[in-house]
Amino acid sequence: MPVFLDFHAEATSEKLAMAYYLDGKISAQWGTHTHVQTADEQILPKGTGYLTDLGMTGPVRSVIGVRPEQSIANFRGELTSRYEARPARACSRARYLPTTPRQSAARAQKGWDP
Repeated sequence: MPVFLDFHAEATSEKLAMAYYLDGKISAQWGTHTHVQTADEQILPKGTGYLTDLGMTGPVRSVIGVRPEQSIANFRGELTSRYEARPARACSRARYLPTTPRQSAARAQKGWDP
């Protein structure tokens, strides 16, 4: 059975070190946290698929899902209400990582659904 790890961490070094530690023990690992998809997909030496950050799924034309004017107000010290999600069409970032019969990643391929 394929084993996938969503590793929520800030530092890219933490994500990559964990992937090398688990290389050959899991099918794939991707990171989350920064909301920006990276372009460093790779298959590690023992067959584990890796991507530093998968990116954000949420409203287009937003600041990590929030209405831009609220994010700007926050940075200016003017935020007077809780963040609200921007009502908009959503987008999804993805990677395609098919596995082989021995459960290692066969290849990594970008995907984007605007």
